[in-house]
Amino acid sequence: HVLPCWVFLSFFLSFFFDLTNAMAKYVPLINAPLQAKQLVESSKKLRELRDGGETPENKSAFETQVKLALTGNVMGLLTSLVDDFELVLSTEPSDEPVEGGFALLCTLLFMANKPATHALAVRLSEVVSARADHRAMLRLTLLHNLLNSFPPDATSRFSVLATLLRFARDADLASAVSSQLPHLPAWCVRFGASPDLQLQLHQLAYQLIISTDRPQAFKQLIHVMECAENQSDEVIKSVKEDAVKLIVLAITLPGQFLMDHLLEYKAVAQLKDDAEHKLVYSLLSLFVNDSYESFLAFAAANPSVFADHKLNVEQCDRKMRLLALAAAASGSTVLSFADVATALKVPEDEVEDWVIDALQYEVLTGSIDQLEQRVFITRALQRTFEREQWEEINTKLGAWRANIATMLESLDGMQKFQTV
Repeated sequence: HVLPCWVFLSFFLSFFFDLTNAMAKYVPLINAPLQAKQLVESSKKLRELRDGGETPENKSAFETQVKLALTGNVMGLLTSLVDDFELVLSTEPSDEPVEGGFALLCTLLFMANKPATHALAVRLSEVVSARADHRAMLRLTLLHNLLNSFPPDATSRFSVLATLLRFARDADLASAVSSQLPHLPAWCVRFGASPDLQLQLHQLAYQLIISTDRPQAFKQLIHVMECAENQSDEVIKSVKEDAVKLIVLAITLPGQFLMDHLLEYKAVAQLKDDAEHKLVYSLLSLFVNDSYESFLAFAAANPSVFADHKLNVEQCDRKMRLLALAAAASGSTVLSFADVATALKVPEDEVEDWVIDALQYEVLTGSIDQLEQRVFITRALQRTFEREQWEEINTKLGAWRANIATMLESLDGMQKFQTV
């Protein structure tokens, strides 16, 4: 049936005026009805494109959205537009119209800083992230744009951030977001994320980059431990597997030699009496406190712990020898090549290579005298830092203070002598 033109004109005038009044409840922006109209009409066209023309179903969907607008049901209309956005992503072939429509929808959602519209924005993030195998880079861009649309005090933004990290992980797009992850702890504090949400975000960040940036993944697991530290026993138990992953990363990262602080986390400490994971805890404790000989004995008696956690025994052996060198150099200013060879259980002709490695990893600071076959020690890594180390620092500070006092007395005496 063909309707007269005045019917269509009346319909659109009613649409504009009623939608304007409805949007006025949220914010008095004159262009809100036009933006909503553009989205409704775009959805109609895309349905027809998808179905090869108008069908009873897509006609009904269009009429429903129009009715929501005419009756002032703004939240109902926005909900319908949000749910329609997968239609836009799957049907519109060009990226530019998709990004333009998404920007319009975000504008409508954030016209009012209200929890209801923020919840719809979270729902929109779920719609956009539904398919990691389809237009993944575009979807990630949209999620970034949505995240940046939230006002600073909106805690719902963290739900969208979690969705973004999960999507980047599933779509294998870690490189697109990894540069932002070091800022994650500061964001959580600045915008007031709850401890539970912080823990979830750091877990997702670890999962996202473990295969591409292991040092950053290690830092994310440290944040997981910190988030769980002051929470309930149930939460601490829930991150048990994260604690195991943290230990394995600490042992396998080439430049990670300080590990004593890991033993202080409750999530790690619980592994000590855990039937399944107590051996990996013992291995960590050995790297922190014990000798190279103890490592050899442990490795011979417990080969399963290396196999179960895919630990390379030779790499572990090498790290343990470097720690043994640090222990031998602690408190000394010079070591002979023979002393180093004894500590590492290697021939003397291999000592120089080992010391170079130790200098490169800052296990030692110093220099090598090749002619005299000596190693001069400026500083050696302290594997643990307890009362004994504090007392040593106190002694050195006392000596430094006394030396400064003597020097000042000498300068004062010289000044008096010149005056006379």
